[in-house]
Amino acid sequence: MIMGLVFKMKFKDTDYGDLTNQIYKSNLFVIQKGLSSLEGIPKEIKGALICRKNLLTSLNYFPKIIKGNVDISYNKLETLEGCSEIIEGFLDCSHNNLKTLKGSPEIINGKYIIKDNQLKTLKYCPKEVESDFDCSNNKLFNLKYRPKNQKYFICNNNPNLKNIKKEIIKHQIRAQRYFTDEGNFYFEDIEEEFEKETQKLLQNTVLTKKIILSKINSFELGI
Repeated sequence: MIMGLVFKMKFKDTDYGDLTNQIYKSNLFVIQKGLSSLEGIPKEIKGALICRKNLLTSLNYFPKIIKGNVDISYNKLETLEGCSEIIEGFLDCSHNNLKTLKGSPEIINGKYIIKDNQLKTLKYCPKEVESDFDCSNNKLFNLKYRPKNQKYFICNNNPNLKNIKKEIIKHQIRAQRYFTDEGNFYFEDIEEEFEKETQKLLQNTVLTKKIILSKINSFELGI
């Protein structure tokens, strides 16, 4: 950086060189290097990928397989399209300009940190997050599309998000502990209401199936 100028570079122009279509058998670190493109990155990394504090605006060329943690925080991403389908460790994409989670992995075997973005919805969220889920400091209106289970659920400082306990129960967000603007609490504190809602949803599902089957039978009988 000279007199306010930031030099942009592709991955293949870093000290790692062009690793296109290769398998890299260790951790890979490119921190605060003006990285604006992942062109030349390996197709598989058998360790962590740490690319924080760069200038990435897209995940084009992103590795297909990463066996460790992924930190792409403090970039300029607006979407996660191009990301791996499975992340073996945590995924930190905080402090970007994310307006959608489109492209999120299906499964994250660690923490999923999406705090400090511009998200209004959790649509396209992973189906499974094995550890903490942090969606604090966004613009969320509700908690629909949340992951199934997580260790800690953190959703502080979403000004548009109201009645958070009801949202958690309504969308069946099961976690060990919750951190919200309406207070922090454990699953045990909401377990009774949570299980009532679970049963209600199950009953509604069964009723819906019966109605569908009845309509199918009526149609087949010509009634």
